[in-house]
Amino acid sequence: GAIMTDAEGRYRFRTLRPAGYGSMFFRRPPHIHFKVLIRGRPVLTTQMYFADESGNSRDGILNGVDNAAARAALIVPFRPSPAIEPGSQSGRFDIVISAPA
Repeated sequence: GAIMTDAEGRYRFRTLRPAGYGSMFFRRPPHIHFKVLIRGRPVLTTQMYFADESGNSRDGILNGVDNAAARAALIVPFRPSPAIEPGSQSGRFDIVISAPA
C-alpha cells in the first residue's frame, strides 16, 4: 500500500500481521518493509520488526545493524487496541528524516 503523511509528518495504516518467510536454511521473522520517498532525496528503505518474535535474534539483517540503539528502534512492541477493533493490536514506529546537511 501507499500512504501520505499529514502536515506534521504523521502516518497511520492498518494491515494484517505478516508471517515470516524463507527456507529451512534462511528464515526471516515477521517484519514490515517501509520505503520513504521525499522529493529531491534518496529513497529510504527500512524494516519494522515485532518485539515478541523469537526469530529476531537470528535475523541477519536486523543483527547487522551495529548500533544497539538503532537496532532497538526497529523493534516495536504491540499492545491490544480493542477501541480500534476487537482483537486488534497497535504499535508505534517513528521514522525520523533529518534535514539535508
